Amino acid sequence: MVRDKKFLFLAAAALVAAAILPAISLAKHHHTSSGYKVTRAAKSVVATGPVQEVGARCAHHAKVTGGGVTGRPNTGGGDYILDSGARSARSWASGYSSETPGGHVTTTAICLKGAKVRLAKHTAPLPDDGVGHTATAHCPPKSEALGGGILIHRNTPIDDPYVGISRPSGKRAWVVGGRAGDGDTTVTATVLCVRGARVKDVVKGLDLPNDDDVPHSVTATCPHRTQLTGGGVSLGNPTADYLPASAPHGKRSWTV
Repeated sequence: MVRDKKFLFLAAAALVAAAILPAISLAKHHHTSSGYKVTRAAKSVVATGPVQEVGARCAHHAKVTGGGVTGRPNTGGGDYILDSGARSARSWASGYSSETPGGHVTTTAICLKGAKVRLAKHTAPLPDDGVGHTATAHCPPKSEALGGGILIHRNTPIDDPYVGISRPSGKRAWVVGGRAGDGDTTVTATVLCVRGARVKDVVKGLDLPNDDDVPHSVTATCPHRTQLTGGGVSLGNPTADYLPASAPHGKRSWTV
């Protein structure tokens, strides 16, 4: 769901189950395409203050490939994502600005068993200059991005940066962007990478009325016989627009 935008770009990454090949490191375990299993881990909390930190962790032997966050009921402009990205190889963390008393904030981690997933990061300065800045994390050669996210260091517990971009950039990279909230800080792009799998990106765009102050949403859905491994978004005005939700929706879709 997104507010006050002229254009919205949405991308979802799909792991093609029928075409997965085992990575070399897994060959000795005789993994085939049927040995790859995508699961979810979610955690929901009741909003108790202006900023909520919510993390979800994959089960043992599973690695995170992507994740997202939603807030409910999203009744005002003060409910929006501050960041959402991989903290470690098995965990996904989100910061959320919530001004709706009693609202729920939910972080969902997408997890993969049966493949060697590598987490790559890149951190860049995010000066408090009122301008959006980006960072891009790259997967190693011969690997592809399954998903990715954005982490912004907050200088105070109530710091409120803006997230405007968190999406694939080609087959091997994830680009993120945002605007600082309270003082100079840093922005980190996280990307989850895998070798020996075929990954397909699904993109959907939406033209929206300008300044209509009405929430809008758009959903990208992966093809049949595939499994969702991550998703992202790019806002038309990444320095001023609110992003209340960007998360998995059902087994094969991503909604913002």
